[in-house]
Amino acid sequence: MRKNLNYIIGIAFILIGLVLKSLFNHNIEYWELIKYATILFLIFGISALLLSVWDKLDKKPKKPFNKVPIKWLIHYLKNGATLIVVLIAVIGLEKTGESLNYKLREYYLSQETITTNGILEEYVRFYMPKVEDEDFYLVSFKIENEKVKKGLLVEYSEQDGKNNIGNITLENNTLSVGRMKGSQINLVYSKKFPSFFKIIN
Repeated sequence: MRKNLNYIIGIAFILIGLVLKSLFNHNIEYWELIKYATILFLIFGISALLLSVWDKLDKKPKKPFNKVPIKWLIHYLKNGATLIVVLIAVIGLEKTGESLNYKLREYYLSQETITTNGILEEYVRFYMPKVEDEDFYLVSFKIENEKVKKGLLVEYSEQDGKNNIGNITLENNTLSVGRMKGSQINLVYSKKFPSFFKIIN
């Protein structure tokens, strides 16, 4: 019964992590929060699934290290290998969530959309300790006469193959956007979910 409960909790946490990543990965307002939340949900979920495995691995050799060093080394290697499996699984599920988010964006951009012009305000980089950095274009445009600012993942823009606003360069480990700031751009956004948009010029 306990084993089944662990599986249910593990799958639930993994699904929550994937749903959060799939829905909000593109959104600059929630990206940092979603990044950490997703990682935690996925780690807890995978850990719950592997709880029975860890119970077995937690059984240390009865004799001290100097008497059975091989058994102790095997014990630590097994635990290390399990942690590596968790890490690989988290990275894989994160990438799956990103892919689902991009596909969701593609879906809504294939539905009812509005074409408009906007201004590239700046280039934003999230520095995440012990986690990969993420880069956004911060773009302002009007939605029903109301000016809004939305973020476009640089990675998504590159995947779109529609990014003609110049190359980003690094100078002394700082971002130089040069004349990109203030550039006028054309874009298309989803009428239903305006946070889904892409540059079309």
